[in-house]
Amino acid sequence: MASLDASQSPDTKNLLLDAENNLDDYDIAITHDSNIELKGRNMVKSFFHNVRKYKSLSDSETRRWLENLPFHMRKDAIPLFVDGNSEDNSIEYQLHPSYTFLEPIKAATRPHTQFFRLYTNDHLLESPDLVMGIGRLFANYRNGDERRTSKWTGYEVFVDQTLALWMVFDTRSINPRALDWYPQPCRLSLLISSDSDETGKDPRDVSEERRYDIACFLPSLCDLPNFEFERAWKTVQKTGKSGKMTIGLVDKSEAEKRLSKYPILDNSDQSKAERQLLKHPTLDISQKVLDDLRKAILIAVNDDKTGGRALITLIARYGGNPSLIKKVITPKVIFVAVRNELFGEEIVSILVKAFPDEVCDSLSTRSVEAAAGNGTYGRQIMEKFLVTFGKLFWESMSPAAVYTAITNERCGSQILTLLFDNDRQRRGLMEGRRGHGIGTDLQGTY
Repeated sequence: MASLDASQSPDTKNLLLDAENNLDDYDIAITHDSNIELKGRNMVKSFFHNVRKYKSLSDSETRRWLENLPFHMRKDAIPLFVDGNSEDNSIEYQLHPSYTFLEPIKAATRPHTQFFRLYTNDHLLESPDLVMGIGRLFANYRNGDERRTSKWTGYEVFVDQTLALWMVFDTRSINPRALDWYPQPCRLSLLISSDSDETGKDPRDVSEERRYDIACFLPSLCDLPNFEFERAWKTVQKTGKSGKMTIGLVDKSEAEKRLSKYPILDNSDQSKAERQLLKHPTLDISQKVLDDLRKAILIAVNDDKTGGRALITLIARYGGNPSLIKKVITPKVIFVAVRNELFGEEIVSILVKAFPDEVCDSLSTRSVEAAAGNGTYGRQIMEKFLVTFGKLFWESMSPAAVYTAITNERCGSQILTLLFDNDRQRRGLMEGRRGHGIGTDLQGTY
């Protein structure tokens, strides 16, 4: 099973739990080697050689690879990215493989041995969906002499169905006896707006309340070989959320149902013309091709029979030239997607995951208002926008959207609760903004 107690772990040398569920040996790093040193290890070289082969947890080979990763790499760490240019002052981020040590709060009749669901303040998150625990996030830095030290940031790392990596804070890492070793503050996890004057602060000078408890920091494992800290930081700022994090077991039948949402597709049914276009993406794109694609994506996001499969198929068909799809992600597409009462949550999740920048550019007050009126998935879609886009979401809110939520008989109360619960975030992000309705006084708007 992917969640092991200390005695079951493949390497228990530094992972012994005492009666208070705290760590006895506070130096729990697998290694203190720098990222450059790690990249010279054979197991690490093999990891980076193979990582681009895997695309989704729907693939059984991918699941086996990830499930065995903590055991096979129990003596190695995976270098991620570096914050800073100076070797003396840089912080090097690393993934130290391990099984999750978070305690499940929700049982299952026939639990799946690999997957979990994540909860914030005992509230089930819809995104990410199924996850696997694969390790802990460490920060490696020079400790004052010629050596470097790796310390745990307090975050476990989970991988979701599309192989995005999520950092999840373990509150048990806040242990006075282990203060010198964890949780190690890091700039990656700071809840700081990109236009804030706090971006240059030392992490130790920022209050604990400004720390994200969950955030995506890598959109896909496939991106890891060339991923940089600034991109990771921006991804965290878009997806970060605060709240006590816990995990829950998931039944096998439920896991299999959710896995089927992300089928492994090939392009064997592509036409010759499409294959030529994908092979030579610089070819001129006729207006007819774009018009046909615009119609196709509107049909896909409005599909009430196969859910997200039509959209996934469309994306897969043009996977070799994603700029084609990006050209047709418009405010109208987002508006139609959020109004889909049967599969809106799934379709919006696919769009946000595949084309976050295009969805961000296309998010409008009209779409947020339409999401607030979705009687089936209104809360889930609003939460997806809030978690992913933060400030932009609040800028797109309007009194009309609040009124629509109030009149939403099926899930309006859940939407209003979501907005109230995150009002502190809104006030922090929107500070200084005036004359934009809900951006100035959420309480008054309600």
